[in-house]
Amino acid sequence: LLGGVAFDPDTRAVGFGRHGQVGELRPEPDAGPRMIPAHAGDVPAVAFDRNGLIWSGGDDKLILAHDRKTG
Repeated sequence: LLGGVAFDPDTRAVGFGRHGQVGELRPEPDAGPRMIPAHAGDVPAVAFDRNGLIWSGGDDKLILAHDRKTG
C-alpha cells in the first residue's frame, strides 16, 4: 500500500510515498494527510531535510524536492 516511509525528528511528521504521490502526516490531531502529486510511478524512497523539503525518489527514475509548505 505504501512505498517509502520517513520520519522527521524535528516535527514528528511522517512522510510516505504512494502511487505517484508524496504524503505528509503531521502529528496535530486535526491534520489529515497532505498529498503532493510527484511521480509517474510508485514512490519507493522518501526523506526529510532540515530546509523544509521532502525528497522523493520514484520508479520514473527521478529524485524530486517538494516544499513542505507549498507542495
